[in-house]
Parts: sequence; structure tokens; C-alpha cells
Amino acid sequence: MSRGPTTMPRLLPLALAAAMAAGGGFAWHQSGRPAQADTPAVAPPPMPVPVAPVLVRELAEIAEFTGFLHAARSVDLRPRVGGMIEAVEVPEGGLVQPGQVLFRLDQRPYRAALARAEAALAEARERHAFAGRQHARTRSLAGEGYAPRDRLDQQAAEREALAAQVQAAEAAVASARLDLDFTVIAAPIAGRVGRALVTEGNLVAAGETLLAGIVAVDPIHLLFDVDEPTYLRLLAAAAEAGDAPVEVDIGLTGEEGFPRRGRLDFLDIQADRATGTARLRAVLPNADGRLAPGLFARVRVPLSAPRPMVLVAEVAIGAAQGGRYVLVAAPEGVAAFRPVRLGPAAGEGLRVVREGLSPGESVVARGMVRPGTRIAPLPASVAANAGEPRS
Repeated sequence: MSRGPTTMPRLLPLALAAAMAAGGGFAWHQSGRPAQADTPAVAPPPMPVPVAPVLVRELAEIAEFTGFLHAARSVDLRPRVGGMIEAVEVPEGGLVQPGQVLFRLDQRPYRAALARAEAALAEARERHAFAGRQHARTRSLAGEGYAPRDRLDQQAAEREALAAQVQAAEAAVASARLDLDFTVIAAPIAGRVGRALVTEGNLVAAGETLLAGIVAVDPIHLLFDVDEPTYLRLLAAAAEAGDAPVEVDIGLTGEEGFPRRGRLDFLDIQADRATGTARLRAVLPNADGRLAPGLFARVRVPLSAPRPMVLVAEVAIGAAQGGRYVLVAAPEGVAAFRPVRLGPAAGEGLRVVREGLSPGESVVARGMVRPGTRIAPLPASVAANAGEPRS
């Protein structure tokens, strides 16, 4: 049985075309839309940040040191005569005035010594008076030729010798009276007295036994050491100031800042070659007596006359590996990195800037801002309370 010609060769092109059309439709369905050109990204708005202005003020360059308080005057109380302690009248830890009695020694031996000295003085005076009467009588007889001249001269010499003995006896009486007075031991200066180191009944030796210590209270000294460059600058500043006192600011441990004021009253005449430092002394009032010798203190010393200095807020200063820096609010509206060289603190949250900033500029005070970030500076009134300090 014969068959007609097959239709497969004619259907193959149609099948391929249908497959290609189906594939193209699948691709269109997967993308969902025809391909389009990329659109440009929208730039973020500037970041609002608080800024602080760069200030200029008339300030003196200062340096800070650590020292200790030292009594302007101090006394180690020792007896000037020996004997037994009869009474102790020391107000331990209290204030005393000059002449206030603190100790009493047994006076009986010294009263007896004074009585002996007074008796010896009376005897010497009587012998001198008798010699004077004898000399006057002999001189009268010698004038009439009844007494030899050599006898008159001998009696005159004896009278002069007895006069010298009277003077010696008077000195012995004065010494005995002093010893008696020294049995009453009084405060030689005004100040605060320490604890009594001896009690009643103890024997003390003249000039040896320490009885107590007294330190002056008002004013009080502050001693501190400075390096050689600072010492040289202070010498120049003192010469420039002339008779005007150099004022210093002082703060104790636990005190904020430097609330106390004193004046520099002594610069050592030479530096210590071993340490390369020189000692300075300041004096400050202590009317309430709260300052005690030995306490540590911080002192801030001016090194120059007041002059214009560039200041910036401490919160605006950051730390990097290469040193300190600030972010300046540049005219282009971005935060620009600026390294700075700092000076000492100026108080009120400000810091001296020696290099890197100019008056009229503003710096980013707070917030996490990177260099190159577009910023919108906030007014100073808003910046004062916005955010946290930069790190």
C-alpha cells in the first residue's frame, strides 16, 4: 500500500519559530518591563550640627605645677632650762597667741638660786661701800700728812676691784632671774600648736627635750619646683613687672579649678643642677586656718603679660594618631579636617590654640561627623545644648 509524502519537513520551521517566540515571551514576562537607562542618585541633605566659634581674648600665658603648703614660720618648742615638768597647759591642736603659757617647770631650785645671787650682790655692795669709806678717810689723812700715799693708792685699787665684784653679782642676779623666768614656757609666735610630747612629772634637759611644735597659720606658703625654661621666663616676667606682685591661682586636692589667689614672693637664686629645676614660693592668706602645712596644691603661674590668644571649645577638639584636630565648618558647607597645636586650658571650657585656627572660623562642636560631610551649622544657642562631645 502506497503512502503519500510526509509533512514533517514542512512543520519543523514552524516549531522552531514558535519556540523562539515562546522564549522571548518568557524573558519579557520575567523582567516585567523593558530595560531602561539608569537614573542619577539623589544627594543626602546636609547634616545639622552645632558649631562653636573660634574666639580671641586677652590672656596671659600660664603654666601649671604641683607643690605643697609650708608654714611661713614654725617653732620646735624646747626648754631653755632643765627641770621637772610641773604643769602642761597646751591646747593640743588649737590656736595660741604669743606669750600664752604652755608649760611650767618646778621653780623652787631657781628661786633658791636667785636668793643666793641676791645675797651675794648685797654682800658685794656692802664691801664696796666699806672700801669707799676707808678710801675717803685715808685720803683725808693723807692730805694732812698723817697717811702714806701708797696706802691711799692701795685702797683705791681695792675699791675698784670691789666695784667690779658688785657688777658681777648684779649679772648673776639677772641670770638667776632669767632662769626663773624660763621655767614658764610660753608660745613665741601665733599659730597652731601640736600635741604635747611630755607630761607632768617628767624631767627635761635644757635645749634638748622637744616639748611641742607650733606652726604659723596666716599667711601660709606654697612651695613648688619649675623647669629651667619656665624659671627663665619667670625671671624675665618678674623683671618686667618690677615692684608689681605676680599673682598666682591655687587649688587644693578636691577643689574644682583654682579658687584661691596668692602672690609669688620668692624665686630661688639658682637652679638645681641634679634635677634641672628651681624652687619658687607663693604666699596666700589663710584667715580661716583651714590650710595646713604639708597639703598638696596645684598652682597656675602667669608666664607673660596678657596678649590676644585664639581659643576654642574643649568639646570641639578630637584626638587622632597624629595629634589633636578639629573639624572646621568650611565655606563650601562641609566639615574640613584641621590639625591644631594646643596650648594650656583657659578655663570656662576653653582651650588655647597655638596653631591651626584663625579668628572668625567655626568648628564642629558635637556629633559624629566625618571629614567631608556636608553640614548645616546650628546657631550657637542651639549648639550649647545639642548632642554629646566629639571623640
